[in-house]
Amino acid sequence: MGAHHPRRRFDKLPFLVFPLGVLTLCWMTSAVREDLGVANVALSLAAITCIAAFVRWEAGLLTSLVAVGALNYFHTTPIHSLRMTSGTDLLMIFLLTCIGIGSSAIAALRVRKSVRVLASEHSQTSLITLRKEISDTIPISQAWLSAINVLGSDLVSVEVRLADTTPSNLPVIARRNHNGPDSDDTFVLPESGAVVYFADPRIEQALVVTPKKSMGALEVNREHLFSFIQQIELALR
Repeated sequence: MGAHHPRRRFDKLPFLVFPLGVLTLCWMTSAVREDLGVANVALSLAAITCIAAFVRWEAGLLTSLVAVGALNYFHTTPIHSLRMTSGTDLLMIFLLTCIGIGSSAIAALRVRKSVRVLASEHSQTSLITLRKEISDTIPISQAWLSAINVLGSDLVSVEVRLADTTPSNLPVIARRNHNGPDSDDTFVLPESGAVVYFADPRIEQALVVTPKKSMGALEVNREHLFSFIQQIELALR
């Protein structure tokens, strides 16, 4: 059995620390809820939820759900019940839910935008490097790797795996755009992924292509993707 990577363990901490934090806060303040007031507790929970969303948007969403449930259970009447009889409490729960979902959505969009900006900057830098390298005579293997860096930046948010048995519920990515020559040669890669079959019938496996976790559906350049697929196919023959 392989050892767990420390980075992977660290990535899981927000999903434990923040939900546990809001649950503990609601429990500890339940004894003095009359003095604090539901609004003050909800404001504290909203702050923790926003911090969690800034760290990981998925953790922010989970923290929001736990915060809403904990506030309802420990601070709204009737106490220790998920029922509510006060319109003010219902409004407070609604606002906390909106803050949690909204902050998580904003954080998710910022992550996607940051990744795209970094990928674009990397592509431009790699292109400049490639032009400088091939202005002189260099080994073709070096030029090949540099060219891959230019194209690979477009696929920085995409993951791939070789599958012996392909999931039947995933769509198949066509090698050509059937919408006409004037249409944009990109396609939307769904969050659940898609399948790519090799052109060589001797290769029985297929590739499952998926967006990186937390990225959602992605717009992918078809030509760049299949340039990569062709290299994999040549290597597997």
